[in-house]
Amino acid sequence: MRRSLLLLLVACGHPAAKVDAPTNTAADTNGAAPSVDESKLGGLVLVPSVGENAITYTPHADAFAFDTNKAVTAGAKRTLVGMGGERTTVVAEQASALPYGCDNNSLEGTPLSPVDNKARLPAGVAWMLPADSTWTVSPLKIERGAHAAKFELYRLGPLALDLRRTQPSEGTATIQSRGASLVVETFKRELMDGAEPALATIDFSDPDMRLQIPVPVAGWALSANGPYLVVLHTQGFEGASLETFLVDVRPDHQRVAKIESMAVYLYQCAF
Repeated sequence: MRRSLLLLLVACGHPAAKVDAPTNTAADTNGAAPSVDESKLGGLVLVPSVGENAITYTPHADAFAFDTNKAVTAGAKRTLVGMGGERTTVVAEQASALPYGCDNNSLEGTPLSPVDNKARLPAGVAWMLPADSTWTVSPLKIERGAHAAKFELYRLGPLALDLRRTQPSEGTATIQSRGASLVVETFKRELMDGAEPALATIDFSDPDMRLQIPVPVAGWALSANGPYLVVLHTQGFEGASLETFLVDVRPDHQRVAKIESMAVYLYQCAF
């Protein structure tokens, strides 16, 4: 059973504080962080990958990238930023559905085609910038650090993501940086019928037991001083979720906001 779970592998943000007159403009010359309108952050899109354990969707998909939230209409042009900072311009096609998962399941959304037919983005996810963005966006390098049965640490550029077991089946994800310690979300493993009882206890050190544990898969800084977009991927028993958080760690602006418009759920198949 644990072997079968391996084949599946590849929410509770703090209330958003208001920002005065957000305009989604770049940082000023003194190094201040840019103003951000959380309702105009663009979208999180999927980039196809080849292989059975992709975090996105099935191989052989025709789309260059896929917007499951249909954040743009046909004909609109947007800039995509890949997980490594790669950029390309895309144009939205007519909404459609692509095969995904098992049992003839499909994934609805808007295909995005590159304006330059030689454009490439790494498989996984990409950030579709809003039309009026002037941010100086750079990717956050993600590295897994110390880990044991009860905790796991990731580095995301200047941020640290601390995953910690608080109860046998529960945990907390916390961002730490510049003296700030901000809870991103809490998570709980709930077993479905037929799952191994041993899975009830979260063990970050066991690669066979990653179900229902959030893992950072992408992140970007909006300027040298933040704020930051952080994308967490959580694999469940029947599908996977991608959640995006806006994180600000400046002393006078410490907050985490979950961006619901950039959430993605991918039903795959029950084991």
